[in-house]
Amino acid sequence: MPKKKAKIDEEAIRQRIRQELEEKHQQKQESRTSQPKAESQTSEQMNLKVVERFIREKLEEELYSAHPEFIRCENHLGEVRWFTVFELENEYEFYPNEESRFKKFFSRLFPYRTPKIINKEQAKKLEERLHLEIQEDIERRLQVFNKQREEAEHHYSTEQESKIYQEELERFYRSQPGYKKYRNHLGEERWLTMEEFRNQEEYYELVLTPKQKFLRYSLLSFALLLVGALGWLFYSSQMTGEIPKGYISVNVNKEQVHLYLDQNIVVGFEPNKLYPIEVGRHVITVLSTEYRTVPPADTVDIEEGDTTYITFRLVPRELDKTGLVTIQTNTDNALIFVDGDFYGDLKAVGKLNLNPGAHTIIVRKEKYVSEPPQHTIHVQKGDTIQLAFKLTPAKAIRKQKSFNPLTDIGFIEIKTNVKGARIFLDGQETSFKSDYVLQRIPYGKHIIRVEKEGYKAYPEERVVFINKNQKKGLAEFTLTALFRSVTITTKPVAGAIYLDGKQVGMGEFKGSLPLGEHTVDFSKVPFYKKPLQQKITISPDGPSEFVFRYSNLFTIIFSPNGIKPNSDYGSIVTGYVLERNGFQASNQTGPEVVMNNTIGQNIWKLGLAFDYRNPPGSDALMFVFNIPDRVNLSESVTLKIWGYSTRDNYPLVVKGETLYRIGINNYKFRNEVKPTYSIDQIGNDHYDKFEISNVLKHGRNVIMIATTEDASAHFALWKISVK
Repeated sequence: MPKKKAKIDEEAIRQRIRQELEEKHQQKQESRTSQPKAESQTSEQMNLKVVERFIREKLEEELYSAHPEFIRCENHLGEVRWFTVFELENEYEFYPNEESRFKKFFSRLFPYRTPKIINKEQAKKLEERLHLEIQEDIERRLQVFNKQREEAEHHYSTEQESKIYQEELERFYRSQPGYKKYRNHLGEERWLTMEEFRNQEEYYELVLTPKQKFLRYSLLSFALLLVGALGWLFYSSQMTGEIPKGYISVNVNKEQVHLYLDQNIVVGFEPNKLYPIEVGRHVITVLSTEYRTVPPADTVDIEEGDTTYITFRLVPRELDKTGLVTIQTNTDNALIFVDGDFYGDLKAVGKLNLNPGAHTIIVRKEKYVSEPPQHTIHVQKGDTIQLAFKLTPAKAIRKQKSFNPLTDIGFIEIKTNVKGARIFLDGQETSFKSDYVLQRIPYGKHIIRVEKEGYKAYPEERVVFINKNQKKGLAEFTLTALFRSVTITTKPVAGAIYLDGKQVGMGEFKGSLPLGEHTVDFSKVPFYKKPLQQKITISPDGPSEFVFRYSNLFTIIFSPNGIKPNSDYGSIVTGYVLERNGFQASNQTGPEVVMNNTIGQNIWKLGLAFDYRNPPGSDALMFVFNIPDRVNLSESVTLKIWGYSTRDNYPLVVKGETLYRIGINNYKFRNEVKPTYSIDQIGNDHYDKFEISNVLKHGRNVIMIATTEDASAHFALWKISVK
C-alpha cells in the first residue's frame, strides 16, 4: 500500500455517488408501484427480501474478500461495507474491522441461520443477478483504485526526487566558497554570494545551519554569564562602603508641587529645605498639573558635603486655550513623556493640559513593554482626548541582539483612500506620499501616521510590528475631507452674499468651506425680492454648487387717486383716440372720473365720443412708466386690469356691450377685450390678467387702454398694475 495520501478524483466519486442514489431511488419507486401496501404484503414477498439480503451479504463476503484491495468495514449499526484504502480517506461512517480468531471460531461454530427459501428457482435467478452486479462493481472500483495507486506512486517518487535534489543542492553549495543560503518573506530559499545578495532586495534572512545556531547560542549564554558575574562584583564593591552625599535646596513660587530627581518622584519634599542627594550628576525638576515649569529642568553636579541651591518658577497655563488629555493604564506607576520632555508620573499626573497642535505621548516603566509604544495626537482648543496604554512585564531581560542592517529588515505598505498623503515614520516625516511601500525598515515596533492638507486621518496612527517571522507590515488609513470647494451664485442679479454673517462675495462666491452647516444670507437689490436666509450643509458627498434666485419686485399701480409707490415711477395721460390721428391727449375731452359707492373710491368711466362732441373719438388712458435696466424681463411680468362692464348704454342703444382694447409700446396687444366681471362685482380679487414681459423693454414704456368702436356700453376702470 502507498505510504502517503494520493490525489482523489473528486468528480469520479461524485458521479459514483449520484449513480448509486439514482439507482436506490429507482428501486424505491419500483417497489412502491409494484407493492400495493405494506399491510397487504404476502409472507412470500417478505421472505424474498430476507433471502435477497442474505444472498447479497454472502456473495459480498465471498467476492470482495477474494481481492486484497478491499477492506472489510463496519459502522456503529453493524452494517458491513467493503472499501479500498483510497475510498476510506473520505469515509467517516464505516471503519475497518478485522475479525478476531475468537469471532471467526464463533462464526464457524454458530453459522448464520439460512432463511427459508420458498421459491428456489426465483432465489437462483436472484443470486445470478446479484453475483453479476457485485462483480461489475468490483471491476469498476478496481480500475479506479489502480489509477489512484499509480498517481500516488508518481507523487511519492516526485517527492523523493525533490528531497534528494535539495540534499544534493545543499551539499554542492556548502562545498563552494563564498555562498550562503538566504530566505525571503515567502519562505523561499536561495544560495547567493555576498555580491549577489547586495544587488537584490528579495532575499534578506540568513539561514543558519544547526551547527551555527549551536555556536551562537553558546556564545550568547557565555556572554550573559560573564555580564552577570561582573554585575555581581560591582554590586558587592558598592555595598562595602557608605555612599557619599551632598544636599540640594529647591526654591519654587508654589508649595503644592512634586519634586523629581532623575525622573523619580521625591516623597516628603518641601520647598527651601535641605534634601540629601548622592554625589554625582542629577536632573532636577518640579511639576504641577496646571502650571508650566521655568526652566523645564536643571542639571546639577553634586559634590560630597556641598549644598546646591536651585530655583524654579511655575507659570499658570491658559487653560481656556489648551486641550485636556487624560491617560489610562493598567498601572499607576509609570513615567509620562510629551514630545520628548518629562511630564511626571501617573501617581501625580493623570491629566495633561496641552497647547493646540501635534503631540507625541509616551508612557514608560522599567522592565515593562508599552502597547502601543506611543500615541501621536492633534490637540485643538477645548478638546478632551482619552489615551490608553497597556504595560506588560517583560518575560525575560536579555541583551538585545545586534542589528544586522542587511538582514534584520522588512517593509511597511501604507494605503489611504485619498492618495498623496504625507507619510510619517516614528514621528519623523519621510519624503514619500501614499500609497507607498517603505523599504528596509528595521525590526521592531513602528508608528505610522499620514497627513494631507484639508483632510483628517482615521485612525490618527497605526502601530506596525516587524520581525523575522513577519517581514511585511500594513498600515491603512481613511482620510475624511475637512473642507470642500463650493460655488454660491445669485441670479438673475448680483446681490451681496453673506456666509455665517460675513460678506464673501457679490453675485458669486468660490472657495473652500469647512464641512458642516453654514448660514447664507443676501443683501437687498432694488426692484427685487431677496432670497430668504437659510442653512446649507457642506458634506463630502453633498452638492458643491448652490444657486439662489432673486425674484422681480418691480410694481407700479395706476388709479384715479394717483400712482403707487409714487409719481416718480410714472405718469397718467388722459385723452381720446381718433382712428386716423391716433391718441390725442386732452384734459377736457376723455374719460370721466366718478365715485363708486361699492368701494368708496373714484373710478374712470370710458365711452365713445358722440357727434355733438368735438372732436369725436373713443375715450382713452395712457399709462407711462420706466423699467430699470436691472429688472429681469425674461421672468414673468403681468398686467392686471380692474375693468368692468356696465349697463350704462350709449344713447339710442337698447342692449349695450362693453368692449375695450390694449396697446403697449405702439403694439396692438389686444384689439378687443370683453371684461370678465361686471360693475356690481367690483373688488380686489376681480380683475383681468395678461402676461406682457415679451412686449416690454428697459426704459420708457407706454400702456394705452381705450374703448373700441364696436362698444355700445360704458367701460368702468378702477385701476391697473404692472408687476
